[in-house]
This record gives sequence, structure tokens and C-alpha cells, in this order.
Amino acid sequence: MNRKHMWKVAAMMCLVFLMASCGFNQYEQKMVGKWKPAINAKKEIEKRAGKHFKKMGEKHIAKLTQGIENKTKNMVFDFKADGKYQVQYEKDGEAETGTWKIINGGKVLFIKSDKGKQQNITIKSLNDQKAELSINETQDLTLLRTQ
Repeated sequence: MNRKHMWKVAAMMCLVFLMASCGFNQYEQKMVGKWKPAINAKKEIEKRAGKHFKKMGEKHIAKLTQGIENKTKNMVFDFKADGKYQVQYEKDGEAETGTWKIINGGKVLFIKSDKGKQQNITIKSLNDQKAELSINETQDLTLLRTQ
């Protein structure tokens, strides 16, 4: 092997090593970890009930609020460094698992459940402690880091 060819091989190996060591992009590195949803239950009820909210009684609103708070207090989103995720919805419920990645220059969180459901979630903002996401045009989700 001549020197010229050897340098090309060495340069190519360095490039492959750099690409492999980068792995996650900067946005994915911020997303790795455990997150809890920050949900204002009463606001969610109002948004979903729309014009019917004003007709709802306070006891009914309080009961719905309590139900939402009970369902979400144990909810944890765990985005792992190996590109897998797990969402624990309830303390004793079955977790959703699958794969995730951040695409479109940090603007979209793409998830694919192990059951085949795919979802593009818009990232409104993402930092080390808080993620503001938009599931669709009417449903936003704020996640706060727990670890």
C-alpha cells in the first residue's frame, strides 16, 4: 500500500469515527432523561369543554380536575440515550415503549411506539429543564425534567 492511499484510508477512518462518536445531535442530548408533565387540569378542562365550560358546575369541574391530577401525578416520560423511550402513564399501568429522535433541525420530536404508532410532535422550545411541545393544533404539553 503506498503512502498516498494509506493517508486516504486513515482520513476516512477518522471521519467514520467522528460520525459514529457524535451519535445524538445537540437537541437529542438535551432531551435524554426523565420528565414529568406540568398540567394545569382546570385549564385543560376549560379548553376541551369549550363553550360548555361555563355551564359546568364547580363540583363537576373539581371532580374532573382531581381525576386528571390523579392520572398524571405518576406519569413519567423517559427518553434514553440509546434512542428508546418509555412513558409510564399510571403507577401500575403498562408503560408505552418505542424509539425516538429529534428531526428537522430540532423542531420535531419523532416517536414510534413498539406497537407501530408514529407521531411527529412539534418542539416549541427545549432547554435542560423544560420542554414545550405541541402534540397537534389543539394540544400542548409541557415537560419538566425530574433527573
